Amino acid sequence: MIEGNKDLNIQTWLEEHGDYLFSYALLRIKDTHVAEDLVQETLLAAITAKDTFSNQSTIRTWLIGILKHKLVFNCINSYI
Repeated sequence: MIEGNKDLNIQTWLEEHGDYLFSYALLRIKDTHVAEDLVQETLLAAITAKDTFSNQSTIRTWLIGILKHKLVFNCINSYI
């Protein structure tokens, strides 16, 4: 956890934001399994990049931004 920022406690991200991320993904792609995979990929990417979080948004907003990119790449890859 980065000093002074309790939001960067990665152990709580799934608990606090997982359902929201899943609902967000599911509304857009309509496939439960793919939505679950994208949420997992999002959380892994966020854990990897947690040191780059600059506190210019909330953790949820940052996670949704990562998920949006995952959704775009998923759509592109499904058409190729």
